[in-house]
Amino acid sequence: QTAVIELKNSLQADPDNAKARALLGNLYLTQGQGSAALKELRKAKALGVDNDELNLGILRAMLLQGQFKEVLAETQTTSVTSAQHEIDTITGLAHLGERDLEAARKAFESALEKAPDTVDANRGLARIDFGERKFDEGASRLESLLGKAPDDFRSLLLLGEVELGRGGFEAAKNVYEKAQAISKLPVARVGLARALLGLQEAKRAREILEELKTENPDSPAVNYFLAVASLQTGDRDAAQQHARDVLRVQTNHVQSLLILGSTAYENQDYAQAQEYLRRFAALAPDHLPARKLLAAVHLQLRQPDEAIKALASAATPDTKDAQLIALLGSAYMASGKTTEGAEYLSRAA
Repeated sequence: QTAVIELKNSLQADPDNAKARALLGNLYLTQGQGSAALKELRKAKALGVDNDELNLGILRAMLLQGQFKEVLAETQTTSVTSAQHEIDTITGLAHLGERDLEAARKAFESALEKAPDTVDANRGLARIDFGERKFDEGASRLESLLGKAPDDFRSLLLLGEVELGRGGFEAAKNVYEKAQAISKLPVARVGLARALLGLQEAKRAREILEELKTENPDSPAVNYFLAVASLQTGDRDAAQQHARDVLRVQTNHVQSLLILGSTAYENQDYAQAQEYLRRFAALAPDHLPARKLLAAVHLQLRQPDEAIKALASAATPDTKDAQLIALLGSAYMASGKTTEGAEYLSRAA
């Protein structure tokens, strides 16, 4: 960050310093600031800088902004003299962004044929393994990569994400602590907080997340996991406030809608619960626990027909969900359809 400030000061004095523009762009790239990096790197190119590092940096900045189609088009015309494996790797990452796993795998394998130790290509293949639910193969590939480059920050982040996904919270905690020792970027600290929440260490997780919130008060990820941590520590009011902070930035963040709906129900604010749960159900219609909760809200508001509508399609003849069947039975009874209600209640019992 100090280097960025120095370079900005230099460029105020000499805006046409092409080398300073290129260096500033590459610094933004290492910080994950795709838009700022692309702006500076393109200016440097316009000022006459033209080398492999700059051309590859432009492509990577575009990747950070999700411009995957544009990257695939530019890789066809971008010329490099000594880094063709990097072009293959960037092509693979763009295909990954487009969710074309087969094309991505071919590009990464092509990169590794030219340079077997290319870190991004090996990591890309691991991501494909995880996308195909080959967790052991992907984890093995990452562990091999980290054996050669133990401080590779992005490989640690990916391994932490995988451990979280398969419930290895202690392993994820260890991985994110290593990542945090390498870089203070927020993503490592958020990952550590998620692992701590999985271990029910909500107090420590909350401390980490509150520190992150002072740095970036509008981060949806930070606010959402703060809401989860608040729930784990029994602070329902704080959970609601953090979830509302998420919705100010991401109107349809489904997890936050569910938190607000369920906490409003627990507070017996049924009208508010209905609003949030209806929005959630529209975005995630197959989420059965939320539909059951919405039906319970309808019953509290004396809307039995709405409760029936929320549950009927899920109550298949072979379902063993006694809670679902009992709710449906209660809804039929409340709507005056006592025969159907008694049948469902008997089945639940």
